[in-house]
Amino acid sequence: MRIAQVAPLWESVPPKLYGGTERIVSYLTEELVRLGHDVTLFASGDSVTAARLEAICAHALRLNTGIFNRDAPMTMLMEQALGKTGEFDIIHSHLDFMGFPLARRNPTPTVTTFHGRLDLPELQPVFREYMEMPMVSISDAQRKPISWANWYATVYHGLPKDLYGLHQNSGTYLAFLGRIAPEKRPDHAIELAKRVGIPLRIAAKVDPMDQAYFHREIEPLLSDSRVSTCNECHLSGVDLSVFARETPCKTWACLVDQGLVNVASPEDSKILAWIERASPDSNLITPQVIAAEHDAFRDWIDANAALDAHETPSLRPASSVASMDFRPFCGSV
Repeated sequence: MRIAQVAPLWESVPPKLYGGTERIVSYLTEELVRLGHDVTLFASGDSVTAARLEAICAHALRLNTGIFNRDAPMTMLMEQALGKTGEFDIIHSHLDFMGFPLARRNPTPTVTTFHGRLDLPELQPVFREYMEMPMVSISDAQRKPISWANWYATVYHGLPKDLYGLHQNSGTYLAFLGRIAPEKRPDHAIELAKRVGIPLRIAAKVDPMDQAYFHREIEPLLSDSRVSTCNECHLSGVDLSVFARETPCKTWACLVDQGLVNVASPEDSKILAWIERASPDSNLITPQVIAAEHDAFRDWIDANAALDAHETPSLRPASSVASMDFRPFCGSV
């Protein structure tokens, strides 16, 4: 089949940082190509795919400081992907309701998967206007605010089956990955960690619209010694399976295998450059915190690079981190 996958332009496909929707679009696109379909991906130009890439703009929009009016590329995306007829057998849109006006007028079968919340009152008139549009939910619960809409199916977000492996031994901490927002309930994660007495490590971004929520509801909870955070940028380009490794040795092996640590020249390790470019986004992620994480990670790399092959990498490599409960990608704050 000739299939169009239409991704938002806010992040690349797959995303280099945060981007749950774009990650799912990438998994879906690559699997459809593997199955032999003729797939075209409409996305930002810094996307990487085995499908045919129709680049609407050179770079993803969220962190692109070189563009002022982001509506311009979004308008071009909708016109290029949804405004033409006869090129595809089916169009799969991930633009929420933004694509509805053109999809309604396009004879090509179009289905829209909704990846976010649908309980906002201002959405009600939009979905009543476009009641005929075929829609896919990512859970049955997501449908409840507009249960009367034209739902075709629920397709849960999935992962490639070989992306993560089973850890036979219990880990030493809980992890929260994503963004700090009311609907993500990081407060529940923090409360759970406190109740069970297991450290929680948070790797998340805070969008401008959620800054007030972060400072009011979440920041006061981070003073607990069992909770630590790190900047979104520290996970830039890192396979999330690294974050989930249960031992220092396996974490080190993953970083070396992925080329993120340069054993021969530790100061040139990519992960250090990513930490250096992290932008302070609160009074928790300060220049001092970023510098401390950079120095601690550098000491850790230096110490492990100096080990003999039979020795085991340690998470406490040098005196400079003796006072820190240091973990890769998660410095205590």
